[in-house]
Amino acid sequence: MGNLPVPRLFRRFLQHGGTDELGDRGTDQALCGLPNRRGDLLVTAAVRPWGGARRGQALVETALFLPLMLLALFSIVYFGRYGVLDERAQSAIRYGSMISYTQGGVYSAANIYAAMQYGPQGPLPCASNVANDTAAALTQALPNTGPTAQPYWRPDGAAAQANCAISGLGFGGPDYMAFHYFTVTRQSLTAGVSVPTVLQSLLGTTGMVRAQTGFAHADPPGMIMYCSFEVGQRTAAALGFNYTPPSGNPCG
Repeated sequence: MGNLPVPRLFRRFLQHGGTDELGDRGTDQALCGLPNRRGDLLVTAAVRPWGGARRGQALVETALFLPLMLLALFSIVYFGRYGVLDERAQSAIRYGSMISYTQGGVYSAANIYAAMQYGPQGPLPCASNVANDTAAALTQALPNTGPTAQPYWRPDGAAAQANCAISGLGFGGPDYMAFHYFTVTRQSLTAGVSVPTVLQSLLGTTGMVRAQTGFAHADPPGMIMYCSFEVGQRTAAALGFNYTPPSGNPCG
């Protein structure tokens, strides 16, 4: 503590009441020095605090708990971003392709000609912009899908990637009954969030979110031609196309 003047009242307190706190030697170890002026004394020895704390205890506590606090802080930030991105991916896969189907015009005569040109090897693929619109809905980078997301909520570990596949689903019955079939569109979406450096040893460098779902639609004409051999054959004959639909019951 250095050389500090001690008032006479405090000096008397140390001499008469401080023996228990300072040990058997009492004030002989606590008060060392020579008189400075009347009523004062130079103190050259440090008195042990009554609370029992040691010098450097705060430093030890900081060194012990600061890494734990930083680990907890970065964990909260990371899992917060991961959870929000996962919810955004689920929303994007459900609503992102609605614009594509609205603009695609699959329920039209053009779909019949497209199906005949595509051939009988399978149902028509998804529209080319379905996957792009789904991925863009995650970041809301396109107009009409809401305000653009702030960078904090966007995927930064791996870019958003979407896939789309179409298949048929049948409920049995004669193959010429078109209402027995439904079109199933399966979409998937993946994106990644960067993991903070302090967590990479536990979680890796990138946290991936994945969303997948399927939609059942009323069949467009091309899908009916694929699922129903008789309908496909008669449609091609009426339009003068050389089209051989798959035999059997490919849609179940």
